[in-house]
Amino acid sequence: YGVYYNNEGNGTFTKAETIILPQVKKGMVSLVDIDNDNDLDFVVVGDYVKPTLYKNKYPEGAGIVVLPPFPEPEEVALVEFSEVEAPVNGTAAFPINLTAGGAAWGDYDNDGNLDVLIWGVYESDGAPLTRLYRNNGNGTFTDKSNDVLGPSFPKIAKGAAAWFDYNNDGNLDLIVSGAKNISSEPTQQETVTKLYTNDPLVGNMLIEEVTMQNLFPPFDFEKTGGTARNIAIADYDNDGWQDILFCSRHTDVDFDATERRFEIYRNKAGTTFELQPNTGLVAGNGGGVAWGDFNKDGYQDILFSSYRDNVEGGYRSGVFVNNGNGTFTEKLFYLNGEDYGHPDDGQRPFGTETGEVTWVDVNADGYLDAIITGSGNMYKFSGDFRTYPEWGWEWWKTALFLYNPANNAFDGGLLQEMFTRIGGTCESGVTWADLNDDGLPDVITSGQHEGNAVNYNTSNGVFNRQGLGKNFQQGSITVIDYNKDGKLDILATGQEGVALFRNESSITPATPAVPGGLTATSNADGELTLSWTAASDPTVRYNIFAKKAVSAYSSLIIGLVPADEATGALKVSYDHLALLSASSYALKGIAGGEYTVGVQAVSINGKTSAFATTTVTVGGSSGEGTSVDKTLPGSFAAYRSGDNIVVSTDITDMAELTVYSITGAKVWSKTGALAGVTEISGLQQGAVYLVAIRVGGSIEVRKVAL
Repeated sequence: YGVYYNNEGNGTFTKAETIILPQVKKGMVSLVDIDNDNDLDFVVVGDYVKPTLYKNKYPEGAGIVVLPPFPEPEEVALVEFSEVEAPVNGTAAFPINLTAGGAAWGDYDNDGNLDVLIWGVYESDGAPLTRLYRNNGNGTFTDKSNDVLGPSFPKIAKGAAAWFDYNNDGNLDLIVSGAKNISSEPTQQETVTKLYTNDPLVGNMLIEEVTMQNLFPPFDFEKTGGTARNIAIADYDNDGWQDILFCSRHTDVDFDATERRFEIYRNKAGTTFELQPNTGLVAGNGGGVAWGDFNKDGYQDILFSSYRDNVEGGYRSGVFVNNGNGTFTEKLFYLNGEDYGHPDDGQRPFGTETGEVTWVDVNADGYLDAIITGSGNMYKFSGDFRTYPEWGWEWWKTALFLYNPANNAFDGGLLQEMFTRIGGTCESGVTWADLNDDGLPDVITSGQHEGNAVNYNTSNGVFNRQGLGKNFQQGSITVIDYNKDGKLDILATGQEGVALFRNESSITPATPAVPGGLTATSNADGELTLSWTAASDPTVRYNIFAKKAVSAYSSLIIGLVPADEATGALKVSYDHLALLSASSYALKGIAGGEYTVGVQAVSINGKTSAFATTTVTVGGSSGEGTSVDKTLPGSFAAYRSGDNIVVSTDITDMAELTVYSITGAKVWSKTGALAGVTEISGLQQGAVYLVAIRVGGSIEVRKVAL
């Protein structure tokens, strides 16, 4: 511990209660007049605290009084959480001891309740698993892992998954990527990436998008921890279609080479994705990625931390600043070696792996700050370490905050670190939300060492820690309102299981006001600009949508984050969303027509307002959105005839006709010009089948019982 004693001049000393020194081990104190004011200042060094200067703030003769730079956390309201013991149908738990995995929440069946996909290594048998749980709306979940037409979900670990509406039809689709087996040798791991289309015509069953099955390379994410968010979704070019960012490792089909990847697949109007060359992104993986408009220019930027090949030390972190033209400019983060006990190192870049990153406005000034967790080449207040002589820095489990100054200067260079008393963690997850509704974002961490806690933000920027009571190393952590009581709950996955923590607080979070002053303008080039009045609360962010009818049966629904236009409820989990920080947004090159547009406010407590709406006519017809019509170019019928299924259609285009069992297994298929009558025999009597016909991006399904 550290104590300051004042010499009373009579041979005795008195402990100065107002001078708070850090607790150190193997430390020392050095006196120095650092500012040449003839008053002695001093420096404290040692384990558990970075070298810290204490300046003498009082004039000569007034006694020695120093002001420590690290304040103690203030008292704040803590939220009581209780673990839900039997969330699966009220009788069973989620999978236990699930490592190298994560969870992704999304309302895939549009019933207003968030469902969850969970994946990872099931430690009881060492094999990967993937499960889809449907939220029943009564606080329980039902395993719906067979709600897939065609092959079931790949069982993955060391991977990632994300819900998003890639075809803008108002239904959440799914991308899943990872390793199908676990091996310490990268070249022995079989990896997979699959995209699933959500079709409401068959009860929101997920259909493997076979037309894109070889489009994405099979990825794994190399490390066993902190991998749940290395797929990130955002509309990076403001064209109204959600794009995919991968920060991963690709092993080639012959298992004889691997390479790190950091790349964007651009959404081509819901019909395919296209790898974008020459973006300015630099290959790396092992850390984490997150989208956020940190400089409020209306374009989503990328926060990252990763390991790179062929660079000194390997680790890098920073921001890829979106230039608005399909390219990015890299701005690396640097720490000052002298501040961390390495005066000869100068300013060095740093980074992490086996962790996650996230944007969060930690000091509630309206500008996104950064959190970086994981293991890497940097000093930390506590934790284990090993040295890298060629780098001269140390391997620490980190939980680092970096300030974004209000002048938008957060674009690389030497950054201000915030001492928060949040413990370091690796093989970790990190997320945030205002859990106690005090206007400040709290931070939730999981992982090895000092993770697995809710850290409550106080008005002086220091956090109070509340442990979760379990170890969720090699897992993930998310915040959601799973039971729709208006309060955010926590789902953690990791070594000690998959645990759902229900928020038992009596606090009723406030709902943000509907944004006012919404206007919408367009031009002949298909550019649609929305503007509205900014909220008085600088932490509020915004979501928008633009919707137009394509036919009597379908609509084009553009949105930053999928949400119910009628209620304002988000269709995905609250954390890590690519929302807007500014009070205007421009969509570019969208299809001409009559649109209903809207904007909603999203509070840091997870609550959303309803949408303010208006209508606008967009000129031009060259936008890619015209391909969204999901209706077939003709009629299609399927029915029983004796022991067979008969299909009748007048569609003359090339089509794919497929018969699935009710469990999703493909039992019959034919591709070609199918106009006329097709009779399908050899099927099991008494069984129920789903008959699907696909023409391009359009699909319809009929159910037939034999």
